[in-house]
Amino acid sequence: MDSATFAWLYRNDRQWLCDSNLKYATAVQPNNYAQSRMHRKDADLAQALRMLVLDLHRTRYGARIDISELTDALPELRTCIRQLVHWPQTARVISEVLTQSAPIPTDRSTNVFATDYF
Repeated sequence: MDSATFAWLYRNDRQWLCDSNLKYATAVQPNNYAQSRMHRKDADLAQALRMLVLDLHRTRYGARIDISELTDALPELRTCIRQLVHWPQTARVISEVLTQSAPIPTDRSTNVFATDYF
């Protein structure tokens, strides 16, 4: 619609203009770059953790892997462990590593996630 027609309709028949524009209106979906960055960081950290675990298994075959070893090698893992709900891929890798190395304790006093490593 050209600007002169729009201006005339706006001044003289605004209701019709608004009603007719509703069918052309589209919902604007804002890009959530923070969410995509978090997914990418989660995938990167999970991959780094997998590589670290593979390296630890190669150098010390059969030895138990402790959460403190992982956090010493990957300091950013400390922040991730505090909020595992935001890091699903990394949480899955941590769970797999700890369950393969040793059973996860059910008692909160001996739970590795409840300790003061951080």
